[in-house]
Amino acid sequence: MKIIFSIILLLMFTSPVYAETAELKYSIGSQIPKDYFPKWPYTDKDDWSFNTVSLIKGVDITSTLDTTVELSLSKFDFSEVDVTNFSIILGFEYDYVKLTWGSLYLDCGVGLGYWSAFPSESLIDNALPALVQYGTGVKFFLDEHIFVKLGYGFRHDSALFSDEDIGINSHRLEISYGVEW
Repeated sequence: MKIIFSIILLLMFTSPVYAETAELKYSIGSQIPKDYFPKWPYTDKDDWSFNTVSLIKGVDITSTLDTTVELSLSKFDFSEVDVTNFSIILGFEYDYVKLTWGSLYLDCGVGLGYWSAFPSESLIDNALPALVQYGTGVKFFLDEHIFVKLGYGFRHDSALFSDEDIGINSHRLEISYGVEW
């Protein structure tokens, strides 16, 4: 694990062969409604929303594949309590169609989070929530180095060491502004 973490840090803070990116992302979303989800104590019939702000640092592995580190801060609005979530996510972004004005991309990532309160009963005894996320979108270049992205994302948060927790699934609308050098 130390070797993997060291390689990621080396990739993030050394000059790459291709390019580096820095990005500010804003996400809004809500839970995916499912009848089989339990009614958690802080929810209104599984109806809640959130806002997320993320800082993303990316390094090109190839001209179409980036490795990323994302730090995100989210505010979840439940019926009885507001919950803050901090996450660190290691991921990849793949530009599967490159065009003169931008690209179409896919992204994915895994990470760990911290919750200020727990929306799920089984998370109460497990203070280490894990997450997986993926998405797709369009990247528009405003000039040679500045871009704007509009995308859709899916995220699943759940307790890392609990078999009972089915987790929280959410849809996300993501808007990003970034610089590439």
